[in-house]
Amino acid sequence: MQKIKLEKLYFNNKWQRPKSKKKFVNKTFENNLISLPLGNSKDILNAISSASLGEKKFSILSNKQKSKILEKISIKIKKNASILAKKEQLELGKGFLNAKKEMIACSNLWKHASKVIKKRKTKIFKKGKTKLLEIYEPVGIVALIVPWNFPMIVLSERLPYILAAGNSVLIKPSEYGSLSIQYFVNLINSVGLPKGTVNFITGDYKTGEQIIKNKSVNMISFTGSTSSGKKIYKNSSDSIKRLSLELGGKNPMVIFKDADLNKSCNDVIYSFLHNAGQCCVSGSRLFVDTKIFNKFTKLMGIKLKKIKNFQSTTTSHQYKKIKKIILKAIKDRIPIIYRNKTLFDDKRRIIYPIVFMPKNKKSYLDQEIFGPVLTINSFKNENILVKEMNNTKFGLSALIWTKNTEKALIIASKIKSGRIWINGNISQNYPDISIGGYKESGMNRETGASGINTYSEIKSIIINK
Repeated sequence: MQKIKLEKLYFNNKWQRPKSKKKFVNKTFENNLISLPLGNSKDILNAISSASLGEKKFSILSNKQKSKILEKISIKIKKNASILAKKEQLELGKGFLNAKKEMIACSNLWKHASKVIKKRKTKIFKKGKTKLLEIYEPVGIVALIVPWNFPMIVLSERLPYILAAGNSVLIKPSEYGSLSIQYFVNLINSVGLPKGTVNFITGDYKTGEQIIKNKSVNMISFTGSTSSGKKIYKNSSDSIKRLSLELGGKNPMVIFKDADLNKSCNDVIYSFLHNAGQCCVSGSRLFVDTKIFNKFTKLMGIKLKKIKNFQSTTTSHQYKKIKKIILKAIKDRIPIIYRNKTLFDDKRRIIYPIVFMPKNKKSYLDQEIFGPVLTINSFKNENILVKEMNNTKFGLSALIWTKNTEKALIIASKIKSGRIWINGNISQNYPDISIGGYKESGMNRETGASGINTYSEIKSIIINK
């Protein structure tokens, strides 16, 4: 058992002891104890004061200067990928190789943002003798609230674009996922960021609430549950803060009769089991053409039985929540297509994959479970299929398998989701395109060229001679 202490916060380009004397202690899946300060109102004011100074200095840098800084950060992440991966492995239960791949993906996101901002110019239009300008300006101070499932990935899908737009930032990681981000902040101390540009404060939901309600914070970037997103939406209304929210999902997947059965089965398993099912974009509702339903479920069962290594659930609270839902479904006699002989490993916080075939809707199965739980149903009619796929308050992602690309694109156009994979799986992520959700899965878009727009105010100027 290891005891790890995070004792300082970062503002004014220095690690400083907090005013708060309160600590939060996280007990990991391997019984490691990680303690960190519960930042209070005085700590928040210090960090915001630093961010205010940083925004003034950083926002006046040229796009070329910002691009160079982002590129330096990309290089630092790549060079330190193994150390960052080990931090997340220790705290979150990830496999080292998967965690290291994530760090390389993080580096690529920073590199992409550096290229995009380098090319960005003021838009100029001419209408006769009138000149029209469209100028992008920083929003100001952005509070970046990061979840525990993918701390560095979520941060890197947002922070390089926040900085590219010229903003300063106050990072508040989850109390269950702080180690990699703390190390990252230490890494970028020497890349030439003006004093106060990046600030780091630890704490729990109460710390987050105080940050959100502070009137000096101009924008909130939050990734997490829809219920938490709604609270942030409400708490931001008084000052009409800018918001970027990536929230929950109950993501549909569909396999048509002409799909490559072996590949689609592998993709389904990856897309509902990766990271112990703790992905916002995990596939959790599967629809299979009636004509191949029995063949597919038999193949899936064979493949699931061959899996030997399973990832632990990151938090004790999440483990108990998923376990309760599974036991409720079993008590209600929901038909089971696949299950392990052992359902749970309480010591290692492992939940083994289980596949239900509910005949009627159950509210506890219709919510975002955030674990290795899949529901499966057959379909005959494509119109009914689309209605069922859209029959949820969420709209984050979807997956489609068919050899008929034209058909896949027609179905994709009818699905109300922000990200759709055709004949692939959720491992495919590219900085070049935007991500985000429909309906209660959030608002605004991250990454891609629109990632910078999300964190910009757009000003139009009309010049007459």
